[in-house]
Amino acid sequence: MSRESFEAHLDTARLARLADLVTLGDPVWTDDLDIPAVRARLADVEVMLTSWGGCLYVFRQAVRGVLGS
Repeated sequence: MSRESFEAHLDTARLARLADLVTLGDPVWTDDLDIPAVRARLADVEVMLTSWGGCLYVFRQAVRGVLGS
């Protein structure tokens, strides 16, 4: 998700409300899935908000492709 899209959908107030409901990982946002910290976080992600669209199957395939599993 681009920085602009992230900020448009999850401004400070919305992000704070979301943080009240769930534990947010670090990093909360990225546009680069090749960063080691991001790749490590993907292995434990339960819910991911994206601007990818499409269905859950496509999402699962994308995550598997990034993680190599």
